[in-house]
Amino acid sequence: MKPSELHILVWSHTQQCFHYETFRETVSLGIEAYLLNEPQDYVVVGVAASREKIREIRLMLESKKTAIAHSSYFGEN
Repeated sequence: MKPSELHILVWSHTQQCFHYETFRETVSLGIEAYLLNEPQDYVVVGVAASREKIREIRLMLESKKTAIAHSSYFGEN
């Protein structure tokens, strides 16, 4: 598999949501942010060979976040 065929899952802190990108899009946006000296809102949270695997990563992350929020809410940390 070529790196350009990878699928990337990113998290936007300001929008509080996930976005799907290609490797090429992610790198291009990162380069643009660097060249323009602009902050980047998106954080890479998953990389996979298929869109389906990216969806699995997203569901796993959402599940973990819910579990953490639940345990913090009930003082289980």
